[in-house]
Amino acid sequence: MHIVDLRSENESVIRQVAMLLVEGFAANWPGSWPDLESAMEEVRESLAAGRISRVAFDEDGT
Repeated sequence: MHIVDLRSENESVIRQVAMLLVEGFAANWPGSWPDLESAMEEVRESLAAGRISRVAFDEDGT
């Protein structure tokens, strides 16, 4: 497993992280991130200066 910084230029990973927020919270907290747009905004906010946003990848890069 590799843990790396989430970078603003990696749009496909940002989208995947946002999808995890929507899907992961839908059952118990559906109002948290009710759609992909709100989740994308949240993920982008996590990339602001002074914040840490990291993601984990398997050995094969997924």
